Amino acid sequence: ANFVYWVAWPLNIFIFIATASAASRMDAELIDRVLYRCVMVVTAAAVVGLLRFAAGIGNDANFMPVMNRNGTVVLLTLLFPLVFHVYETQGRSRRWLFVCAGTIALCVVLTFSRSGLIGLATGLLLYYGRLSPGSLLKATAGVLVLVMVLSSGMAQRSVERLSRTGTTLTALIEGRELDESMGDHNRLHLVNSALDAAERHFWLGTGLGMTNYREGLRRAGHGDVTSKAHNFFLSYFTELGLVGFALLMAMLQRIYAGLAPLASHQRAFRASFLVMAVMMTMNEYILLPELWLLFGLYTGISRHALVRHPRFRSCHA
Repeated sequence: ANFVYWVAWPLNIFIFIATASAASRMDAELIDRVLYRCVMVVTAAAVVGLLRFAAGIGNDANFMPVMNRNGTVVLLTLLFPLVFHVYETQGRSRRWLFVCAGTIALCVVLTFSRSGLIGLATGLLLYYGRLSPGSLLKATAGVLVLVMVLSSGMAQRSVERLSRTGTTLTALIEGRELDESMGDHNRLHLVNSALDAAERHFWLGTGLGMTNYREGLRRAGHGDVTSKAHNFFLSYFTELGLVGFALLMAMLQRIYAGLAPLASHQRAFRASFLVMAVMMTMNEYILLPELWLLFGLYTGISRHALVRHPRFRSCHA
C-alpha cells in the first residue's frame, strides 16, 4: 500500500509538468479545441451515467463503476466551471450552455453525493460571483435552479444527505455526542482518530501510505480504524507531519499562483482549483491522474496567456 502512494506522487507531478509544458506551446485555436472537447467528453460521460441510472443498471448516475461515486463527482465538479468558460470565450449558444451545464449538474444530483452538490454550487458562485449585476444574477439563477431540482423530489437521497450534514453540524456545535444511529458517526470517528494520530506524529507524520497511516493510528490507540478521515488536509497532515505538509501546501500554492486570476476571462481555472480545495475537505482524491492532467493543462494555458498578453501579467497574482 505504501509503494502505490510513493509511485503515484512523482508520476502525477510528472503528468502535471509535461502537460503544462505542452499546453504552454499550443496556439490559441488548438487550446480552444482542447477545452471544447474536454467539455463535450465530460458531458457525454454524464449522459452515459444518466442512461445507466434511467435503465436501472446502476443505483445512481455514476458513469465510472470502478470508481467510488465521490471520485466521479470530483471530476465533474472540477470541469463544471469550464463549461461557462467555453461558452463565454468561444461564443457558444445558450442552448449549448444549458444542455452541457444541465446534463453535468443533473448527473451530479443523481449521483447522490452531497460533496458533489457543494462542489457544483461552489463552482457556480466562484465563476459568476463577481460584484456586477449580471454576474450576481447568473449566480443566483444557477443556485435557484439547483434548489428547485433538489426540491422536486427526484433527488430525495441527495436532500437527505445534505440534511444529515446539517444535523451533524448542529450536534457538534451544541457539544452533543453522535451515537451510532446517526449517519455521520463513523466519519466523525475517523476524523477524531486522525486528530489523535496527527498529535502523536506532529512534526514528521506517520509516513506516506496506508500501511504507515494505519500503524500511526495503532500507536495512537486506534488499531480498530483502517480508513482515512475523508479529509485530504487532515489525512495528509497526519501522514506528512507539519514539515512535509507545509512543503506540500507550498507546492499547491505555487500551482494556484500559476493559474489565471479570478478577475480574468480565464477565471474558470482558479475557480476549478478552489472547488478542488473545498472538495478535498470531504475526500482524499488528490492522487487522481485526471486532476493533475487538468491542472497541468490550465497552468500551461495560463502561461501561454502571460506570454501572448504581457498586460495580463499585472493582475496575475
